[in-house]
Amino acid sequence: MLRRLWLYVSPEWWLGHHFVLVAPKLNWPPGQDHIDNRATVVVKDSSKDLSMALQPDIRSPRPASLNSTKDDFFNGIWDQALKECQDQIGPYDYQNVGRFSDLDDFLGSVRQRTDIYRDQTIPVLLNKLEPCLGRLQGFISVMAIVLRGPAIRTGIVWGVLNLLIELSRSSVAVLSKVVDMLDQMVHSLSIFQEYEWIYKENSDLEETLIKSFADMIGFWSGVIRFLKRNPAINFAITPWQNLQTQFHETSDQIQRQTARVKERAQARALQRSQPDLLREFDARFKRNMTLTQSKFGDPDFSCTNIPWPKDPNFYGRETILAELHQKLDHRPTNPELRSWALWGLAGIGKTQIALTYAYERLAEGVPAVFWIKGDTTLNIDTSFTEIALKLGLEGAVANGDHEHNRFLVTSWLREASLNWLIVFDNVDNPNNLRNRWPPGKHGSILITSRSQVVCNHPAAGGYSVPCFTAKEGSQCLMKFLARGQYSEEEHASANAFSDVLGGLPLALLLMGTQIRKRGKQIQQFLAQYEKNPARLYQTPKTGIESLYYDRGLDTVWQETFGSLEPESLAILGTMSFLAADDIPYTLFVSEHPDLLPFSLSFCNDEISFDDALLPLQESSLVRKDPESGMIYVHRLVQEAFGNWSGTEKCFQYFRDAAKLLLEAFPRHQLGMGLRNSWAACQQAVAHVLSLCDRYRHARYAPAPGDLQDFAQLLTSCGWYLMEKGLWGECMDLIATAELVCEDKEGLVWAHLCNTAGIVEYERGNVARSYPYMNKSRAIREKLLPEGHMELSDMLNNYGNLLITESESEASLADALELYQRAVKIDNAAPQGEKVLHIRHINIGAVYGFQRNYDLAVKHYELARKYAIATFKGSHFQGRVEYLTARNWYRQGEWERAKASYERALKIFEDENATHHGVAATELKLACIDLKLGKIDDAIERLQKAKLVAELNEKGRGDQGDIARMLRRLAEAYNLKGRHAEAATMKEEAESIRRKVQGERFDALPDTEGSYDLMVFHGDR
Repeated sequence: MLRRLWLYVSPEWWLGHHFVLVAPKLNWPPGQDHIDNRATVVVKDSSKDLSMALQPDIRSPRPASLNSTKDDFFNGIWDQALKECQDQIGPYDYQNVGRFSDLDDFLGSVRQRTDIYRDQTIPVLLNKLEPCLGRLQGFISVMAIVLRGPAIRTGIVWGVLNLLIELSRSSVAVLSKVVDMLDQMVHSLSIFQEYEWIYKENSDLEETLIKSFADMIGFWSGVIRFLKRNPAINFAITPWQNLQTQFHETSDQIQRQTARVKERAQARALQRSQPDLLREFDARFKRNMTLTQSKFGDPDFSCTNIPWPKDPNFYGRETILAELHQKLDHRPTNPELRSWALWGLAGIGKTQIALTYAYERLAEGVPAVFWIKGDTTLNIDTSFTEIALKLGLEGAVANGDHEHNRFLVTSWLREASLNWLIVFDNVDNPNNLRNRWPPGKHGSILITSRSQVVCNHPAAGGYSVPCFTAKEGSQCLMKFLARGQYSEEEHASANAFSDVLGGLPLALLLMGTQIRKRGKQIQQFLAQYEKNPARLYQTPKTGIESLYYDRGLDTVWQETFGSLEPESLAILGTMSFLAADDIPYTLFVSEHPDLLPFSLSFCNDEISFDDALLPLQESSLVRKDPESGMIYVHRLVQEAFGNWSGTEKCFQYFRDAAKLLLEAFPRHQLGMGLRNSWAACQQAVAHVLSLCDRYRHARYAPAPGDLQDFAQLLTSCGWYLMEKGLWGECMDLIATAELVCEDKEGLVWAHLCNTAGIVEYERGNVARSYPYMNKSRAIREKLLPEGHMELSDMLNNYGNLLITESESEASLADALELYQRAVKIDNAAPQGEKVLHIRHINIGAVYGFQRNYDLAVKHYELARKYAIATFKGSHFQGRVEYLTARNWYRQGEWERAKASYERALKIFEDENATHHGVAATELKLACIDLKLGKIDDAIERLQKAKLVAELNEKGRGDQGDIARMLRRLAEAYNLKGRHAEAATMKEEAESIRRKVQGERFDALPDTEGSYDLMVFHGDR
């Protein structure tokens, strides 16, 4: 039924004034009835002067609503918010903020201020605010749709924001902090837009919108008052700190409202039948895909993350491009997944060919073209995260939960009805693509690699990219030089030069850069080589068919590197040991110049660093992204520079890189977690792993003390990898550390052993954990003073090891004694409160195993309190819920256990949908379903748990977690009468347990407890 919406104003304002109704995304002329799917709106007249005419009546009188009680409640909240706003900012400014109707008014005011004051901070501000403003506008649109009855004029927020920026504009520091706070607060509001659909079924949630909006207006009005009273702000003193406290309190209030919405939406989603994790994700992605296409405009949807612009100097390769189109182009009549590979020598131009093909497909209308860096699994997963964020997929996160984001993207690709292309660039190890191969019948996949193996697996076939012929190379060189006219002599010289360089495109590019820089003709430059022909007769490398390829390339590197100044060489040398991509500019420009390596001491001045970096950019040796500040260097350049520099100089560059990373990587110490620093860790971890790889393949002869910085760096990076559940990468790092660490009786080695021991017992490998933990414990007890927090950390971890191995009365008693000693140390230490959540979780677990449930609950609540204070809750609150549920489970309180397990599952899935805690929780929920006779529900949960366990198998390496799922699935299938399948699963589970538990297998009964001994005690 259509409704008529009138704009009511007081009589004294009606006469002689024009007005307009401002609605999001609507442009209605006056004098007409306007109909949409919600209402009929009558607009009497229009004028751009509306806001001036009506500004005193921010909330106008209106007819009684059909739901007047609820509307009165909402209007009461809004009236109180307006009163608080007026009290905080004063009557004059309150009148001014009422003039703003929408985002356009705000942007117009900001631009006017820029023109008047020539304010250079405003454009920067707008760039930073742009995503935030979009989210805020989206929230306001949701309010306009959902809250139809109450007369709430949302435009006031733009007036408040305008005044806020005006007051903070004079100080870049204040402006930056205000924008950061605004961005953080508004970020939470995006939840309302994501779950807008839930309001149709749950009108009681409407109050979450008005309360959040009122809280936001109230807080920013208070900030305006603060800025008026404190024109010169000292961020260290109490008033600002109090404001920060108010900010966190308001943000928490808004997050509680968004949590209500999200929880209700997810609870609604759980009511639908979904047989396993993939189908659960698919259901979400289908919804999200519709939102995405709507957002970008279907069929005009377009999304790409290609890292470079189209290369204007690309030359030739027509035959290869034609073959790529034949093999990979989509066929409307025969949709299927297509794949092909390009392989060949480094510098042969594989990436440039793939780049050209990708842009051709974009131009031909393929809407989704994505680029994935394939040199390491970490870079592949990071690229999937970038794609997930580009697509705006619901649940995508930017903090490094790559497996979750990869799952989102692959599910989107599988279900997408539009054509897509993915380029996996530089996949030298085909194993990197294991479990990362995208599905989807509308997709095409192109791989570039130095290895021919990828042509057989996983690609359907491939093509070897040859070097240019002498003629092709000369044409490429002359196109790059772009001189218009060339004499016959230059044509001949270019042809000869291409022949000397072996037709390698990268070599031609670098030599062309040198010719340009030196301002020489081609024949003049070629003569420099003819003066020293010995360089042209070096022994070719194994497997290189071209007689001249390696000789010419060596000459290129000699000329290129030999022309650089010492400062530029020092930068390039250090970068040669880092990961090739995403090298932070800030890694070199340190805030603590005294901590820079001697050879990079000039970097204490940013201008000097830029001056030294510029020749590397001009020579195409590195590339810098002006927006992100990240620096990129070609892997061939890294390798060649190492060969050119020699072993002694390379070792110096290696040590310089380690010293820079040691200062950049958040320091792990005193057993305190790095969770609050994960973003900084994520930025540096790939470079630390690159150092590890380079060291393992080097032949250095370090003097005592040379590797001290590197070993210290590995302690923090190893801990981060352990926290993230990247157990395989962590143990590879520990293996490198064992080669690096000189003093196997020192605290650095104790730290590394402690991390390795935790990894092993967390993945259920108790026998392999003991040697590490015993070594760490012996060193720390010998070298550390009594009461040191790393002693409490050691005691805690050793207790974990004991009860992971056995839940016997003796083990539990010993573990409890260790945990209590750890708490005693922590209580006396200045920063001890930051780890007490871990101690109380473990103490509670012991009491739970001992069936002393009241004491267990007491310690779980203490753990929750400390976790919230240290980490704002998150993962550790999930642990508390899980262990609380385990208490109820052991008491046979199935419904209570189920409720707590479901709360834990929500927390784990919010953090990472493929977290090992998700598998453990789904398993326990399935066990409850079996107890309650809900066999089909149990099978569904067990299939999902098994899938998540399989996704995490690479980090575990022993299938122990999978065996637990198989045993329970066998039980469920027997109950369904599927006895043959059940027998197969039970046999497979027993085989895994026998392999994992070894000699213990025969001594242990065939029970749930025996299977639980294959996993960490916190996951049982």
